[in-house]
Parts: sequence; C-alpha cells; structure tokens
Amino acid sequence: MDTFEATKPDRFHQSLSSAWASFLGAQHCSHEVGALRKSLEGHIQQTNLRLSSLQSDGETRHDHLVTAVAESKSKIEHHAAELKDAVAFQRNLSTVQQDISDQTQNALRKATEISREVLTQQEGLEGLRSSTSHDIRSIQEQCRLALDRVDSLQEELKEARAQRMDCERRVAALESQVKTVTHTHCQLSDDSIRSLGELLSRRAELMKLLDTQHIDDTPPYPPQPSSNKGFSIPEDPQDIRSLYLVFRDRYKASPPKSDTAFIWEFLGCVEDPAMSKHIQDSLAAILPKHVTPSRDTRRKNPRRHVDISKGLTWRKFREALVNIPEPS
Repeated sequence: MDTFEATKPDRFHQSLSSAWASFLGAQHCSHEVGALRKSLEGHIQQTNLRLSSLQSDGETRHDHLVTAVAESKSKIEHHAAELKDAVAFQRNLSTVQQDISDQTQNALRKATEISREVLTQQEGLEGLRSSTSHDIRSIQEQCRLALDRVDSLQEELKEARAQRMDCERRVAALESQVKTVTHTHCQLSDDSIRSLGELLSRRAELMKLLDTQHIDDTPPYPPQPSSNKGFSIPEDPQDIRSLYLVFRDRYKASPPKSDTAFIWEFLGCVEDPAMSKHIQDSLAAILPKHVTPSRDTRRKNPRRHVDISKGLTWRKFREALVNIPEPS
C-alpha cells in the first residue's frame, strides 16, 4: 500500500505534468490555430478581394466581350450585306459584260454592214461623180456653144439690120432717082424699068425677112442681095461681107487655136490695099487696147499697118468690123 501511496503522487504528478504539457501543447496549438486562422482570414480576405477584383474584371471583360460580340455581329452582318451586294454586283457585272459582248458583236456586225454599204455608196458616188462630171462638162460645152450661138446670132442680127439700113438707103436713092427721072421725063429702057420694078417688088419681102429674123435654134444666114437680077451693088463692101461670112462659117465649124492668126488671115484675104488699110486703121480707132498703129517701118509684110495683141478675140473683131464705116 505504501508502495501504492508512494507511487500515487508520482502518477498524479506525471498526469499533471502530462496534462500541463498537453495544456501547454493545446495552448500552443490554440495559438498556432489562431495564427493559422488569422493567416487564413487574411488569405480569405485577400482571396475575396481577388475574387471581387476578378469578378469586377470578369464583368468588365464580359461587358467588353458582349460589346465586342455585338460589334463583331454588326460587322459580320455588314460584311454579309456587302458580300451579298458584291455577289449581286458580280452577277450584274457578268450580265453587263455579256450585254457588252453582245452589243460589241452587234456593233461589229453593223460596222461591217455599214462598211460594205459605204463601199457600195462610194462606188455609186464615184460613178455618179464621173457621170455628173461628164454631164457638167457636156452642159458647160452646150452652154458655151449656146452663148457662142447667141453672140453669133446677135452679130448676124446686127449685120442684117445694117444690111437693111443699107438696102433702105439704096432703095431711097433709087426712088429718088426714079422721081428725078420721072420729073425730067427721061425715058428709061425696058430693062431698067423691069429691074426697078423687080427691086421695088422685092423691097417689102426683104424688109419682112429682116424684121422677122430672131435668135432661134437654126436661124438662117443673113440674106445676100442678089447682083444678078438687074441691080448692081458696089463690089468692095459686098466682097468684104462675103469674105466675113466665109470666115464666120469657118470659125463656127472649126475654132482656130489662135484668134489673132485667124484675124490676120482674114485681113490678108482683103485684096484691095486701100480697103485693108482702111479696116486696120478703123480697128485701131475702135479697139485701141488691142489694135495699135505699127511703129516698125521695116516690117516684113507691108500690108500690116497695125499691131494686134493676143487679147483680141474673133468676137470683138467681128463686133468692131460691123461698126467700121465705108471708106469715103
């Protein structure tokens, strides 16, 4: 028992030591637990802060993501519309290209047809130009011939009127002679009376013929007084008229290359030197611009008393020839 009692405090002491040690251990553990709790609470608080920050960042990012998704969706829709428009534009472009190709082919076909028509028209135009040019030349030649014919007829009319006046003067002179003879009771021969009767009977016919002479397509030549029916006309004037008529017909039939040479040929056919000089001097007076007195005393042809310029035409010459007075 003593042994039990001796060992009992030891056991109590051990238990108390053990309990104290346990209490100290528990207290230490409690301190560590408190420290751990504080550390855990700090971590929890930091974690909560981080979670709050992360949640805030997540919400911000979510908002940004939603905004970005909305913008992307809008862009996608816009791009889809643009793509749809591009597809439609491509289809329209293909259609337009096809239309342009068809129009180009049609234009080329029409251009080919127009080129053929132009060539045909040009050929026709060339033929028309050729025929028109020929017709114009023919018409111009006809007009020139008609004008020459008119000039010739006017000249013939002047000649006829001059002949009429000459005939009237001659008839008046003969009538005066008849009156004188009748007044003096001179007896004429039967031949003279018969010639005067024929002349007087032809006077009305001759005047009528001269009065009715107009410009037409085939006018007659001026009538030439007959010298074989009882009335004698002075030879020189009549020879000049006959010579002129011969040269006029020659000029109409075959116009010469040089009118000047033709005029000199006419003057050279005047056999009477006095008449030739009278005609040349009269031409110099009527046509001073074309006919001038010759100053060369050593001329080869002594019957040429004037110089004739190349500008003198047969038309001007014959107009002047009609107006030349008879030599005195």
